[in-house]
Amino acid sequence: MRDGASSSEGGSPREGLECERCEVSAGWLTELRTSIDRVNDFFTSVADEAEARLSAGRDELQQAHGSDHEPQLRVHLQSMTQQLQSTLLDLSHFAAANYTAVYKILKKHDKQTGLCTLPSVLQQVVTEPFNDPGKARLESLQFQLREFADKLGVDGDLQLSSPHDKSATENLWALARISFSLGVISMALIVLAVLSGMEPQINHFSVEDLAATIPVLRLSFMMNLTAWLAGGCASVFERYRINYMFLLDISPDLDVSAMSLLNYASAQTGVWIVLTFCFLADMKFGAVLFNIHPAIHKFGWSLAHIYSISVLILQFAITSRWVSKGARHLFSRLIMRVFCFSLLGEVSFAENIFADFLTSLGRPLKDAAYTICYFRNWRAFNARDIRVQCKQDKGLAWAMLQLILVLPLLFRIAQCLRRMRDTGDTARHLLNCGKYFLAIIVSLLAAVHILPLGLTPLQFNFVRVVSYLAATSYAATWDLIVDFGLMVQHRRCLYPRYMYAVLAGLDVALRSTWLLTYQPDCRAFVGASTFNRECFAFMISSLELIRRAIWATVRIEHEHQSNAGRFRSVCWVPPLEHRRPMKAQTQKFCDSFKRKEPTVVALHPPHRSYAPHAPRQPVDSTPPTHGDFTDHSLEVAQAERPCCEIDRQDASEALFSELQQYQGHLCGKARSRLQSTRTNARRRSWEP
Repeated sequence: MRDGASSSEGGSPREGLECERCEVSAGWLTELRTSIDRVNDFFTSVADEAEARLSAGRDELQQAHGSDHEPQLRVHLQSMTQQLQSTLLDLSHFAAANYTAVYKILKKHDKQTGLCTLPSVLQQVVTEPFNDPGKARLESLQFQLREFADKLGVDGDLQLSSPHDKSATENLWALARISFSLGVISMALIVLAVLSGMEPQINHFSVEDLAATIPVLRLSFMMNLTAWLAGGCASVFERYRINYMFLLDISPDLDVSAMSLLNYASAQTGVWIVLTFCFLADMKFGAVLFNIHPAIHKFGWSLAHIYSISVLILQFAITSRWVSKGARHLFSRLIMRVFCFSLLGEVSFAENIFADFLTSLGRPLKDAAYTICYFRNWRAFNARDIRVQCKQDKGLAWAMLQLILVLPLLFRIAQCLRRMRDTGDTARHLLNCGKYFLAIIVSLLAAVHILPLGLTPLQFNFVRVVSYLAATSYAATWDLIVDFGLMVQHRRCLYPRYMYAVLAGLDVALRSTWLLTYQPDCRAFVGASTFNRECFAFMISSLELIRRAIWATVRIEHEHQSNAGRFRSVCWVPPLEHRRPMKAQTQKFCDSFKRKEPTVVALHPPHRSYAPHAPRQPVDSTPPTHGDFTDHSLEVAQAERPCCEIDRQDASEALFSELQQYQGHLCGKARSRLQSTRTNARRRSWEP
């Protein structure tokens, strides 16, 4: 055992530690086992009680079969099944929480002492109910409960519901409002399609003038469609309890939910539809502004410029009013980190998803560049001449546009190289880089209009088709195997099984939309007029955004389940329903630090033991399958250290920092309460 003088000679405790003379303190291990036994006893007692209630309920139902009081008994038992489901859900959260607590305590112990106790001690101290057998028992109880619930006529999706979750009832009116908005918007889009195909009744109408304004309107529509798709993905995640807030590093203080996104998209789309309808009616029939003020052209304004700039200004005003300051800060920080080519630190999962989303914005990025050119030249040219000016396929402006289109792919390549450096997984990230290098080649071949290397048109077209096929096959295979994890054995699925086949088929099909450009009928339609060409680009852009939303729905679910991208050192993910904890739940959690008894902490249930993954840093070894902090685990963390002396105050601060990291989803009021509780716990724990 080292003397106290040597620990104060400068340097960290770990640097000056004589590890060969250190041994794990028997008293510390005894205290650890005692705390784990308390957790096991509590787990076993609650599981036994739930099993006894379920068995008694089955017996009562069987005895009351055909009697007069059977209907009342069924109602009572239906309520009991909901309560039991809530109990089992909390119990699985409890087991998951405490497993990670033990793992983090042992890892902190090894980090502070220089020992390597994690692999051996973890298997010794974690006993049966606390580990896989306990999980197997929980799964068996949940299966029995679902069977019993089916006999009672309870919703078959019982495992995904909880009596504490009243969001469906509370949001019923909001859901009805969104459904009504979707119906109205769908009918309005059909009316716009019919109106655009009607014969004009104004002599000076020109299809070229109309086509010159479509890219500006298309850009604003793609913004609306992105909001709709984001809201749709969030609603799926909330339905299946996928914690997208945690995975995407969204602060729990921000009001980001499916309903808020869908309400925002509904307001934006309403503005776009009204102004686009007025624009078409004015261009073809002179029914709005032209009818009110026929001399509007004398002021130097055209209808196209008035309506297009009105759409953008109103949508910008709605966005600035709807999006909070915190959300703007979060989004601007995300953009800055992505645009710095991953030079500012490790790549997060949110940055990965955002950069992948940017790779699907080829057409909107072109429309954004066109819109800037459109408004820069609106006083010098009419709409038709502006299109000719802004659609040039040569010169410096064209070269800059091609660079902008390739930038998202370069961002992803930089992220892959950074991830390769941080994780050491060279093969995986080099293969991912190859996918984006191939996409860059395809993008450049699509932009070339002059035949290179003396190729004939037929030969060059063949090269394009081969490159498209190679890039599509490569990307689709990567999606299915790596991003979706469909080839992983025993993959735990939150969605219905058939949905993965449907979504995978849609992803592959929508990646192959470039084949439409080689269909004779489609080529004839696109070549008929400039208006048709812009409408076709409208459709292709929308389908690509829909494909990206489908991809994100499965990709984030896979990351939630198995830490597929290895962006986290621990597989555990907190439950989605605790992103805005209720006051009673927060008070219950804070009170658990004052009581000397195990407390169920409602966290995410472990569905299956995860396989070991590569750590993000060398200190983060194989992540556990379960875990979190409770008061008895904190008690273990503050127990006697092994024989190597360490400054207890520094160790205490480090462990409390870990605790605050795990409970980062608590609201501000709970954090302040946790601060005072934490101070009292520290004072009590380190008293001599």
